Amino acid sequence: MRQTMFLSLVTAALSLVVGGCGTTNTSLQVADTPGAQFTAKYRAGAHSGSVTTITPTGSPATVLEMPGRGLTCDVSKLDPAAQLTVEIRQASRAVYRAEAPAGTKGIRVWHTAGGWQQETY
Repeated sequence: MRQTMFLSLVTAALSLVVGGCGTTNTSLQVADTPGAQFTAKYRAGAHSGSVTTITPTGSPATVLEMPGRGLTCDVSKLDPAAQLTVEIRQASRAVYRAEAPAGTKGIRVWHTAGGWQQETY
């Protein structure tokens, strides 16, 4: 409960800092191995930063919300044995989904003119 509340506060703060008070268009959600610690490093236009948290039990956690579509994000796992699923959502609809399976360190997701791309490492 405490971790979920912290993640909600971080997400709300990032939404206001990055997007102002307007509508946010793109969100990053992370799920899978409950309790897995990860760091999401992101860049969207002139804004960049990182968020370190854990995956909650149950539904996916919204890690950040950004205006626009030009998001680049690198999600790295503390424990390579964990599995993470990264989902990009726009207007409350999933537009891209990528996985960092057990045995990998993380996944990089970015948007180009041709659509969403990914690299597992």
